[in-house]
Amino acid sequence: MKVSTSILCLFFVIISYAQKEKKTNLKFNDGIFNSSILLNTKLSEKWSFETGLDASYTQDAARLQVPFHFKYKVNEKLSIYTGSALFRSHSLNKLLPMPLVFGTSAELGVQYNFTENASAKLFYQHNFKSKNNTDLDLFNRKNVLNFKFGYKF
Repeated sequence: MKVSTSILCLFFVIISYAQKEKKTNLKFNDGIFNSSILLNTKLSEKWSFETGLDASYTQDAARLQVPFHFKYKVNEKLSIYTGSALFRSHSLNKLLPMPLVFGTSAELGVQYNFTENASAKLFYQHNFKSKNNTDLDLFNRKNVLNFKFGYKF
């Protein structure tokens, strides 16, 4: 209970700071659909490697991503992870067409498992420019803070 309360407080502190900081360009995008197929490979009692395929859609864009994460299990409910990802984005908006974007990102996050099947992730993602494309992603976002709820089948 203490851990979940601490994570919730950290989330509100980050949002509060971003709202007070005048130079911050905080944008919210609606994620209509996000689905992941992930494979965890146990490396030791506390460490694991996670990879898979993540697909997300908004009203304006679609993104496929392949994450490569190293996870450290703090306790039964809390994990910390870091790694990178390869992504491909394209526009779904016919009025504002954009070219296909390929790129990479670095990620750092925490995952909290409420039950065996339900979890939440809060993670920071830094997108890098690719050689072939001038945009970082479809919305030209360099630094992104993501919050996801998930259910495992």
